[in-house]
Amino acid sequence: MYPPKVQTITFRIEQHIRRGFYHDLLPVNDILQNEFHAARQTITRALRPLFASGLLECQSPRSGIRINRDKLSYGTIAIVSGANMINEEKNLVKEITRDDFDVKVFMPSDCEKFHIEDAKRYCGILLINSSLTKEIAVQLQRLGVPFVACNRISFSPDVSYVDYDQESHMRILMKNLLEQGYCRFAFFYFSPLQGYNKQSMIIVRKLKREYGLPIESYDRFTAALNKPVDDELKKFLWLCSKGKKFPEILIGTRNLSYEIQQVKEQGEIALPDHFRFLFHRGKNVRISPLPWVYTYYFSSPNWRLWLRSYELLRERMLIPESKPVIRLQINPLIWDHPIPPPEN
Repeated sequence: MYPPKVQTITFRIEQHIRRGFYHDLLPVNDILQNEFHAARQTITRALRPLFASGLLECQSPRSGIRINRDKLSYGTIAIVSGANMINEEKNLVKEITRDDFDVKVFMPSDCEKFHIEDAKRYCGILLINSSLTKEIAVQLQRLGVPFVACNRISFSPDVSYVDYDQESHMRILMKNLLEQGYCRFAFFYFSPLQGYNKQSMIIVRKLKREYGLPIESYDRFTAALNKPVDDELKKFLWLCSKGKKFPEILIGTRNLSYEIQQVKEQGEIALPDHFRFLFHRGKNVRISPLPWVYTYYFSSPNWRLWLRSYELLRERMLIPESKPVIRLQINPLIWDHPIPPPEN
């Protein structure tokens, strides 16, 4: 088996060949060691798959390692998205085509849908925006098609994925709110990704214990995948009101201000006068004008995370027998407006 660092170096060397950074001869080992900050043994292991594929050959130590560019593999990489994208996918596609691969993008609004029966047409599949299900993962593994998810996968330990470090981001939010004087806050997660909502609430309870905060009934709520978001939100808010310890601030991963406003207007659930809602918005989404709504965003755009997923996919394409890899990244949070202390 190849360690993750070895896989990454293999991919980088092969990519440098594709993009013309290395031409007829590979740089000598000392240069590669300095470039990738790796030991000689690590570089040697990283080169093995490239020698095995015929891309590299060495007839004698004096002649150096020759590059056989005609041994480069080509084909089409499929990008399967669970949500429609506007501009960000263009940056990802641009990077993939720089490596001389064709790209086929499937979005929910497309007339042509992704069918698992066609998976063998592609040399690799990248699944983003909650598009991977347990059923698809099992079938792709059975077919032997390299694939990577750009979401945290909780239903299988055998799937490689890249995602933001959700626990670290939650910890940042909690710490900030505690410093502001908040002691009652809740997280509402509503995602179509299998297992995501349940796993998210497990992390919430873990962090609340870490900070010495009580676990409330709403901290054990898991939103259902097959129910409308407004119905699940009402159930969640009802739990909040039932315990008579309504959170001072509610945190969500999407804009639910319209749904919360509907609850306020209907009067079925009494929200506190100083109730506040904080959610993560996309960088291109406008800031809410509602005075009780606060927002933050990630400094790095989504397509850069997708690019990390593509790079991991390429590693798996080069070394199919490698173990599953999980990579988590911290993306700095930027507040649109400072959150004021709670009002008593």
